[in-house]
Amino acid sequence: MREVLLKAPGTNGTLERWDETKFTWQEKDMDVVLDLAQAGGLVLPLSGQVDQLIKLFHANDAQNLLHGTEASYLGKKFVALKPSEGGLG
Repeated sequence: MREVLLKAPGTNGTLERWDETKFTWQEKDMDVVLDLAQAGGLVLPLSGQVDQLIKLFHANDAQNLLHGTEASYLGKKFVALKPSEGGLG
């Protein structure tokens, strides 16, 4: 999917530099969401859960998911699809 999106007319710096990212931007973004919600008196319990899940996802996890044959996240093992199984090959 990344390769397809990179060919789209709109640019996305994160997708272009995906392999070099340290995966800290999403933590910052979620911190902003939670700070704004608290300042506005909003209760966003799902956002708190997403924040915690993001903090458990690291750059090496993304590398394994994107380029490896298998990866694990939150104790669950994920196996890469063969090109013919992904529906695009």
